[in-house]
Amino acid sequence: MELIVPIDQSSPLPVYKQISAGIRQSILCQRLTCGDRLPSTRELAEQLGINRLTVVKSYSELHNEGYIETIVGAGTFVSRNVEGAASMSFQPPAADDGTAPEKSCQISPSAFGKRLINSSVDQALPDVVPELNYGAARIDELPLERWQLLLNRATRLAKAKLLNYTNDSFGFLPLREAIAAYLRRARCANCTADQIIVFSQPEADSDLVCRLFLDPGNNVAVENPGFPGVRRTLEMHGARLIPIPVDSQGMMVQTLFACEQPIKLVYVTPSHHDPSAVSLSLSRRFELLRWAQSKGAVILEDDYDSEYRYGEEPAQALQGLDTGGNVIYRYNFWKVLFPLVKLGFLIVPLNLVPLFRRARKVLDREMSLLEQHALAELIDGGYYERHIRRMRNIYSARRAALIQALTINFGKSLAISNVSAGMHVLVKFRNHHSDDFILQCARQARLPLASTRVNYVGEPVRGEFLAGFASIHQEEINQCTRLFAELLQASDHSTDASAPPAVSLTDWLAASSIAT
Repeated sequence: MELIVPIDQSSPLPVYKQISAGIRQSILCQRLTCGDRLPSTRELAEQLGINRLTVVKSYSELHNEGYIETIVGAGTFVSRNVEGAASMSFQPPAADDGTAPEKSCQISPSAFGKRLINSSVDQALPDVVPELNYGAARIDELPLERWQLLLNRATRLAKAKLLNYTNDSFGFLPLREAIAAYLRRARCANCTADQIIVFSQPEADSDLVCRLFLDPGNNVAVENPGFPGVRRTLEMHGARLIPIPVDSQGMMVQTLFACEQPIKLVYVTPSHHDPSAVSLSLSRRFELLRWAQSKGAVILEDDYDSEYRYGEEPAQALQGLDTGGNVIYRYNFWKVLFPLVKLGFLIVPLNLVPLFRRARKVLDREMSLLEQHALAELIDGGYYERHIRRMRNIYSARRAALIQALTINFGKSLAISNVSAGMHVLVKFRNHHSDDFILQCARQARLPLASTRVNYVGEPVRGEFLAGFASIHQEEINQCTRLFAELLQASDHSTDASAPPAVSLTDWLAASSIAT
């Protein structure tokens, strides 16, 4: 094993003293921690090019001081008795002339770094119930065996192109061809493989869009409430967010026409709005495209969670309706295949392909080909769509069970969204419990619940939550919901018996701040 110990041959200090001092300093600075193994005296002597007896003498000194200990048959280790000494703050050495070292100047971050430090966007991610894997499928319901088989096949490297150093900066061509064929069929997209750019991380695509189209201070229209993940990326690039209200037909596009401020980009989730799950109506889709073409603005369409609709026909992707080259379409495989696959991709208009190709060659040229190869086969072989159909049936049954359980246990004290889509149900409590207390009871009952407060730009709606059903077995839903209701009712903050009756989603959206 390697251990760096600086030795100055011109120093009057004996070499063994320099070695023991170097190791001692590493322990005090906690570069070496309690229980860490040290190289043998022979190994360290060979690394330093010195006599082994010199190292033996150093180790003996450190052992006598209690810094190291030797276990017969196991080796030499940092002593567990120096934990208190190691926690002491390390004092930098004085200068050669004996004076104290000058106080160093702090490193100043860039404007991006300052925005990152001063921003509260770290809180812009939904509350998570880790033990229930909120927001993703259960591990035991993923196509694990098929994915392992495809990965093993890819690792055989039967195709020479997998070994090429120079790869297409847009990603593995067979994967992009498979994605294009799937999107043309399932989402009515208008694209070819040449327009598709694969990314290794879900948020890398939106980051590149921001780099290429936004300058600090540019106005960006976002749904309010809306998905906080991309909003975080926009804020980190210095965008000024213009919140656009949402009603039962999605983003209220007429607000864009009435906006006096120049808007450079619109971020929208037309297929599945987060958190309400409503879909942008066809008339508003055409209105949004007409507005963007008249303003020369970019529309970043996020086809988030578009696979799971229950009893409703999915609307055509906005990208497939675009005739002016204003829509950039983004998608990732998170909701379907996480944690097996973290890849995402963009579809860019043909006129923007040269710009994106040059950017990818400079910024992010290489990606793992094995995962892309396996995903291409998963899509081409029909396994991806079969998995979606299977999970759609499972989620539909769980959603119905959750709504039934919530209705039985809460009655009129809870408003429940009737939009049949996604992996959660939007609910609103009509009682006097605080949001934090509701979350505490839900976690205790092991019912996946997340507050929507992170979805809002500005003041959130009190008592509004996403109740997840993707990560909980159907037979557990009623038990968890009943326990959740009992915990709320047993508290000092009892449920208000005079709560108004439940309302429809349309009335709720019209009355709540989602529509204001």
